[in-house]
Amino acid sequence: MATKIEIVDEAAGEFVEVKQCRGQPGDTGSVLIAPDEWPAVRKAIDKMIGECRSEEK
Repeated sequence: MATKIEIVDEAAGEFVEVKQCRGQPGDTGSVLIAPDEWPAVRKAIDKMIGECRSEEK
C-alpha cells in the first residue's frame, strides 16, 4: 500500500503521522494529527467520505 501510519514523538508529545507516496521516490506527503484533534478530523473525514460519489450509484 502507498500509505504508512506511525506514532511519532518529537519532544512535544506523541502524534500520529500519515504518509503517502505519490509516485516518484521521495515524493511523499504527510499529515500530522494530535490525539485531541482526532475526533474532529474523523468526523470531517467520515462526512466527506459519505458525500463521495460511489461507483455503485
